[in-house]
This record gives sequence, structure tokens and C-alpha cells, in this order.
Amino acid sequence: MYRKRNKGWLKHLDFAVLDLLCMQLCLAAAYFGRHRELSRLYRDSVYQNVVLLLVVFEFLYLFFIDGYRDILKRGYYIEMVSTVKEVCLLELLLAFYLFTVKSGDDFSRTVLFMLGIYEFGADPVEETYDQTSGRRWQECLAFGDYTGISGTGT
Repeated sequence: MYRKRNKGWLKHLDFAVLDLLCMQLCLAAAYFGRHRELSRLYRDSVYQNVVLLLVVFEFLYLFFIDGYRDILKRGYYIEMVSTVKEVCLLELLLAFYLFTVKSGDDFSRTVLFMLGIYEFGADPVEETYDQTSGRRWQECLAFGDYTGISGTGT
């Protein structure tokens, strides 16, 4: 009769998927901005590793840093600070990885910095989702009403 609210990292899975999608789009935009083509983005082994590392780093951010805590209750300033932290952490981890495996010469620094700039620029899109659809999605999952996600149910 009564259902417990979903706790843990599954509660924010939709935000993580949206964040991953935005990261991949930002990487593609940064790659295109530097190389003027997208055909080699997923063929080059260094960039393939970076694509996979973006996924790994996102889930590390989700599990260990708990970056989505109170995401629906945040104001614009707190969300901006959280975004700056996430983007800086991602940039540092990618730079550390590229330095460690000695692939820094094969990976464009311009792509690395443009990735961070584009991710910071994509934050208003994610914030709009967080404040509108995300809240409705979380309420529907909490009450088990899967028809209300599209806005047609109660």
C-alpha cells in the first residue's frame, strides 16, 4: 500500500543520463570546433578512451561525490557553483589521465578546454530540465504513477 521513496543513486539516474548526453554533445562540439570534422571522433583510440572516461567520471561523481544531492531544491547560484566544481573536476581528471598514459600529445588541448566551456554553457539547459521535467519525473516515480511522466496522468 505504501511505497518507500527511491533512495540512493537511482533517484537521480535521469539527471545522470541527461548530464552524460550533454557531455557527449559538448565533446562532439569541441572536437568539431577544433578539427572541423566528426568522422574520426569515435575512431581515434585516444578520443574513444575519453568518451568512455566521461561515462566513468560521471558515475564516480554520482557515487562518491554525491553531486546530485538536493538537485531539485537548488537555486541558480548553488547550481552554478556545483557545475563549476563538476567541470573543473572533470577537466582535472581528464588531464591527469592523458598525462598518466602519455596521450597528451595526441589529444588536443583546445578540445579539452572547449569541452569545459561548452559543458558550463550547457548548464542552463540542464537547469531548465531540472526545474520542470525533473521534478515531475521524480514525483511520478515516487508514487508509482508512470503515466504522469508525459503530463497526461495524475
